[in-house]
Amino acid sequence: MQRQSPIEQARRWWKAHADAGHYVVSPTAAPSAAVARVLRQEGLVMDVAGKRAWILTSERPLDRRAVFIANYWPVVALALGRYEPAAIAGLGAVKLHLEDF
Repeated sequence: MQRQSPIEQARRWWKAHADAGHYVVSPTAAPSAAVARVLRQEGLVMDVAGKRAWILTSERPLDRRAVFIANYWPVVALALGRYEPAAIAGLGAVKLHLEDF
């Protein structure tokens, strides 16, 4: 079997995630550094949250902010996932939301 090039691997990886409806993923999910580089160069992913998350895009978005806003909560969930099962509830959550530390 012939080994696939990084661009073929990147497109296959991107399609698998898009078909599964996973539009926000961790950059560590890329199969290799070469594939990650191709995904970025081809505009198939958009780095967000200090490069802690990728948003899958079919091309380089003209309005990156709109793409980010449409995927805001999945990005937040991914970025905060490392803190699970920690939670802020009750009055503490309200104070944090109101920035009343």
